[in-house]
Amino acid sequence: MTGAPLPAGADAVCMLEEVSTERDGATVVIERTVAAGDFVRHAGQDVGVGDTVLHEGSVLTPARIGVLASQGMTDIAVYPMPRIGVLSTGDELVSGSGPLPRERSGTPTGTPSWHWSGAKGGGSRPGRLR
Repeated sequence: MTGAPLPAGADAVCMLEEVSTERDGATVVIERTVAAGDFVRHAGQDVGVGDTVLHEGSVLTPARIGVLASQGMTDIAVYPMPRIGVLSTGDELVSGSGPLPRERSGTPTGTPSWHWSGAKGGGSRPGRLR
């Protein structure tokens, strides 16, 4: 099991993908050579003293939250992502849904609002205003 301590006397780990069981279900077959130290990670090997784990302003993902928790950091200051709204104005724009009326052919649609509502840069949560 990932992250589990090694049983007494064990000095290596063989990945589950590299073992099979006999029909009796009681015999495990290791399908590759396993050397001492294979897939063994010692405490403190992933992050050293003084290493930066995350930079201020990093977006928290499940993996990054796991890294923080592994370092005993369970209370951290966070800020919500800002919500932005985009509102295109002007009577020269049409909605862009459905066919354009004959008298308005060649008229630009409200593409700025569609464009910016799809942008997720900068850690914001954009949305179209109607």
